[in-house]
Amino acid sequence: TNEVDLASKSKLPNLVELNDIKADLHIHTNDSPDSDNDLDEVIEKCISFGYEHISITDHVASIQTHGHDGIKKIINQKRQKINKANQKYKGKIKILLGYEVNILSDGKLSWPNDLLEQLDYAIGGVHSALNQDKETMTNRIISAIENPYITFIAHPTNRLIKERPSVNADWDKIFKAIIENNKFLEINAHPVRLDLTYDLVKIALDMGIKFFINTDSHQMDHFDYMKYGIDTARMGWCTKNDIINCLSFEEFDKMILRK
Repeated sequence: TNEVDLASKSKLPNLVELNDIKADLHIHTNDSPDSDNDLDEVIEKCISFGYEHISITDHVASIQTHGHDGIKKIINQKRQKINKANQKYKGKIKILLGYEVNILSDGKLSWPNDLLEQLDYAIGGVHSALNQDKETMTNRIISAIENPYITFIAHPTNRLIKERPSVNADWDKIFKAIIENNKFLEINAHPVRLDLTYDLVKIALDMGIKFFINTDSHQMDHFDYMKYGIDTARMGWCTKNDIINCLSFEEFDKMILRK
């Protein structure tokens, strides 16, 4: 865009860098059916990166299959596992309990609010019915944004590079809903996703939206993908002040968890 002109005038912002990142907040373990990550290996990997905190956000189990009480039991068991990990790694890193919740085709979430409120926070993501028309998809995503227990929308356009295109949605309306509901968007660092795309990052940034940069790790080598999310954020002109992962845990607790 106009970065060359601004660079010639020494007016480029100080863009976010990899060493600014203090957390990875979209991580899967072997409690997700498509991941083989061991929890302790995940934690030790993130400690090696110098992260202050992480969140385990496995895919939700089906309430139709397990029933409401069955899901409550799963959450309680997972909470106990996270609590034990926090005791084991106390002073090294803080581990949070989240889940990646499906935004269903009608805009409802795959778990009801009384289950979501038991988590530290929840991520909303579209994973099905990707060919819906523009109005339906837009309203579907906005419905999730308006839910008080959803903190950010994961891989918002749902594209897979060279595999499938972005969903058809009105991003101006979605970005306005993000602002109105004090929510955030993810920059998914996986090199097949790179989603939100850098051009939409710039538009959202200019509207005042902040972002999470996450690896969405399903395998141990995925944690190294954070750099690609940083590249996307930089192409969208993000500074560290625009990225939630650059907050210390104390700042994150005050801004996200207590809210």
